[in-house]
Amino acid sequence: MRTVQLKLMGWLLLGTILYACKKEAQGPNLTGWSTPYQINNQIENSNPEIRAISQDKQGIFWIVSGGLVAHYNGSGWVNDTVSKSMWPFGTCIAIDSHNNKWFGFNQAQGPIVNIGLIEYNGLKWISYDTTNSGIAGNLISSLAIDTLDNVWIGTNANGVSKFDGSNWTTYNTGNGLISNQVTSVAIDREGNKWFGTKNGVSFFDGTHWTSYTKTNGLSDNDIFTIVIDKQDNKWFGTLNGLTKYDGTHWIVYNNTNSGINSGIVINPVYSIAIDDNQNIWVGFEGGVTKYNGSSWVTYTPSNSGLSYGEVYCIYIDTQGNKWIGTDNGINEFKN
Repeated sequence: MRTVQLKLMGWLLLGTILYACKKEAQGPNLTGWSTPYQINNQIENSNPEIRAISQDKQGIFWIVSGGLVAHYNGSGWVNDTVSKSMWPFGTCIAIDSHNNKWFGFNQAQGPIVNIGLIEYNGLKWISYDTTNSGIAGNLISSLAIDTLDNVWIGTNANGVSKFDGSNWTTYNTGNGLISNQVTSVAIDREGNKWFGTKNGVSFFDGTHWTSYTKTNGLSDNDIFTIVIDKQDNKWFGTLNGLTKYDGTHWIVYNNTNSGINSGIVINPVYSIAIDDNQNIWVGFEGGVTKYNGSSWVTYTPSNSGLSYGEVYCIYIDTQGNKWIGTDNGINEFKN
């Protein structure tokens, strides 16, 4: 009888090992993930680090990366960089109601260093910098466009500029901005402006300024991104996790107080996007996590088709597909 029991235990153990090996051999779940778009393999003078992705009114995708602007023509990426010369490091994209594209640049690294903001109207490229316009600075970190097509421009050290197509207005700490190091700009449904900075968040209603810091409820004063959902909740990506503000209450989500897998570190949060189902997609140093209001699903290079863990931007297209810009190209995750 003891011999039979030992044999049975041996078979059970062997079965467990075989199942575990088979499960491990299956590798990451690639369902829904496209083959990564390796930008640096397709475009001359490119950098695989993708900082911003957007889609224009004709459905064309645009990106900014190290030293270039490019668009996707349906089969490959086309370099739109003027004369293929190296532009400064691209950081952000905004598209206005007339389908004009606006690109922000930072970290000069080529022969052209005084490019702050570039507008592309479909026919020509127009450069705005401190030598030919009233823009506050040449190092641009963020862009947003309001319902009147005013362009709001966050700079690295000189506050915020507003451009109405003719006139420039600058706001800085002298006006009420909490810091001149502006990292993000968002506009809520009432037209109020929210500015993320290295020292907290400033709210501007067109007349009055209000600022918020960790003392109010932010998870950290160092803000990377701001996104506003359909309920007008503000979501802040910070150096120390994710913060939600509903106008009254602050909720912090990080590894110590949420249902995120303890093996996943979402600090810092570089990017946020919200889909039509109001799922929150969060990009961080190790991958992407989706929050549906009650639970988290995390995608990393080890468990999915994500090509690289450091996620700088997330864009959700008109079909609900997620375009994820990483330190090594772009991934598309089908809806």
